Amino acid sequence: NKLIENWVLLPSLFLFIFILNITKVYEPDTFWQIKAGEIILKDLSLPFYEPFSFTIPQNLWNNTEWLSELYSYFIYSLFGFSGLILAKAFIVTLAYVILFRVLSARGVSVYLAYPLISCAALISMFRFTERPHIFTLLFLAIFLLILEQFRLKGKGKLYLLPIFMVAWANF
Repeated sequence: NKLIENWVLLPSLFLFIFILNITKVYEPDTFWQIKAGEIILKDLSLPFYEPFSFTIPQNLWNNTEWLSELYSYFIYSLFGFSGLILAKAFIVTLAYVILFRVLSARGVSVYLAYPLISCAALISMFRFTERPHIFTLLFLAIFLLILEQFRLKGKGKLYLLPIFMVAWANF
């Protein structure tokens, strides 16, 4: 039973999620994210004014996604759109792996967690694009895992939560 779970069910689930998230770049804001990351890296600072608005020049800008913009530009400059697509598929898959682990820690059977995670991945497949919100799923999963480990052991790495929150807020 464990052999089937560990060597057939789980790898097939995560491969399914990965393949499900290999889609072409169809979100126009992805290009915006890449260019904003390039501007941030070129200037080595966060812009105070939104650089892409021609209808409202000098529009004040509070860029809360600057870290993901740097990430997008970095991946794109190294690997192009294919790299962005594969990185997105990896991040989403990793988030679901962590959520699967949280469910397992809560005592949910593999045979229940498998369809739950599969359905969640199917339902959300068009929602995840090469944009900052993919990090929300990842950071939420990590956050839940840290809390679950604390719940189970009575001790844990709760000190990591503020660090993750700061990163999460800037991704």
